[in-house]
Amino acid sequence: MSVLTRVARPAAVIVAAAVAAAAVVMSVSVADAATGDGSPTDANIAYVGRWDPPAATTVGYWSAPYIRAAFTGRTIKVKLRDSANVYVSIDGGPDVFHAGVRGTVNLTPTPLAEGTHQIRLAFRGGPAFQGFVLDPGAQTVPPKVSKQLIEWVGDSITHGALNAKTTLDSYGWVASERLGVEHATIARSGGCLVAYDGCFALSDAYWKKGIDQTANWNTSRYDVSAVVVNMGTNDAGHGVTPALFGATHLKFFRDLRAAHPNATLYAFQSFRMRYVAELKATVKAMNDAGDRNVHYIPTEGWLTAADYVDGGHPNEQGNAKIATRLLPILRANLAAPTDATVYKLVNRHSGKVLAIPGGSTTNGATAVQATDNGSAAQRWRTVTTGGYAKLVNVASGGTLDVFAKSLADGAAVVQWTDNGGANQQWTITTSGGYSKLINRSSGKALDVANRSVAENSPVIQWTDNGGANQLWQLVPA
Repeated sequence: MSVLTRVARPAAVIVAAAVAAAAVVMSVSVADAATGDGSPTDANIAYVGRWDPPAATTVGYWSAPYIRAAFTGRTIKVKLRDSANVYVSIDGGPDVFHAGVRGTVNLTPTPLAEGTHQIRLAFRGGPAFQGFVLDPGAQTVPPKVSKQLIEWVGDSITHGALNAKTTLDSYGWVASERLGVEHATIARSGGCLVAYDGCFALSDAYWKKGIDQTANWNTSRYDVSAVVVNMGTNDAGHGVTPALFGATHLKFFRDLRAAHPNATLYAFQSFRMRYVAELKATVKAMNDAGDRNVHYIPTEGWLTAADYVDGGHPNEQGNAKIATRLLPILRANLAAPTDATVYKLVNRHSGKVLAIPGGSTTNGATAVQATDNGSAAQRWRTVTTGGYAKLVNVASGGTLDVFAKSLADGAAVVQWTDNGGANQQWTITTSGGYSKLINRSSGKALDVANRSVAENSPVIQWTDNGGANQLWQLVPA
């Protein structure tokens, strides 16, 4: 039986080595199988992070590897060979925690509505996945998977230690979710960068498929667009000299560059300010050698005492603050989660889709919400430009535009011929399965006026208030 490795190509991998969490890039491995049957070798199942090739039992490694799938029907069960702690999100809903489960586990004790559903399973600890059990006649379909991925490499801080959901509360996980990209965490509590004084060395372990594994990880199984390395906190406690740390750090970055030639690499300053000069020296050395795609992330002033669990590990609030600080840094080198894919944009509050009424091709035609009828006037092609997204209507070719470059709340959102204006560019940030679209010119959110659920209600811009009428689900169409 031939084996095909297919990568849901992430355009971004960020290696954050700050404490004990590292990132793993999303790889999707499939083998010859009955696509749609929910088995581990089903080509519609996306394995995100470092996983063995799909087999009857498929094993994942490092911190919180996860699976994405989509399925028809009303119920779904998962089969697990070994006891596992699993966080399950269905259709972008909140995580439901299943502690220490094994065998066949019912993930939908209350059946869902008929239709197609998205599911994400994140594992705390190494999973041994044996497939899904679907309703009679149901099947899997291709899930929504970003083509970008962030890898986070580090120690316990990156790992999310001492937080309720561990890695799912970590700044790497939170930032990635808000960016709408896939992510992986390669981290270990107590980890160092340097192999010294018996400390677990991430500069060596990063190249292995798992924490306790001797087998090397094949880095060609996925693409990497960015890497953030946040390390040094534990090295200082083990007596690693600045000279030894600096030499190891530079070699690690050079090795990362060899493995990921197109990745943006980040040297992330630890919160205890360890080896600051050495981190900066790595960036300078690589920049001076002609590699301008390496950057330093300073972290002074990011956190206060109230942002820590124990004075050393960020709590949930602290991790969220770090993620917020990281977003503009990452966006500068990450394209919006767009790739010329055609989407329908479904409003969370009303369930209706973004549309140009009547399929108009006129400049200034007002965008509205409408019941999905499958027409091209309700479909949008995303085009990346300088880290922002343009939304181009499939029927008309018009670009989603804030009328007259207005900065005011309530300004109309229309279609207009593409003119390269900032009022036609949007930042797309995703959390919990829904996205905000923030206009580059005004900084305001794409909004259904007055929280209306009515047909053909106008779409406007408004100050971001977190309302469900400002949240949209980008569904490939």
